[in-house]
Amino acid sequence: MLKSPLPNNVGYLIIGQIDSSKRTYGSVSELLPLMAADARNIGADAIVNLNTGQKFGLLAWARPVGTGTAVKLKDPASINCLSLGGELR
Repeated sequence: MLKSPLPNNVGYLIIGQIDSSKRTYGSVSELLPLMAADARNIGADAIVNLNTGQKFGLLAWARPVGTGTAVKLKDPASINCLSLGGELR
């Protein structure tokens, strides 16, 4: 999961958009594993342009929400997610 786009020298194919939210109160850290599972379920290797935060809701004072772009890497071994400032989930 990267908050930024991938470097220009990394080949990838956009699989789709990931939009997640928790209907109840919670932290963003609870949402990230769910987003990672959603991305894997559609065949993605990574989520880029990750944006997370809290949103006011009817059933919860503030609920975690997240969006990002699910991508399939052409060569997954070609990048080191952690060195790019990302995190593994």
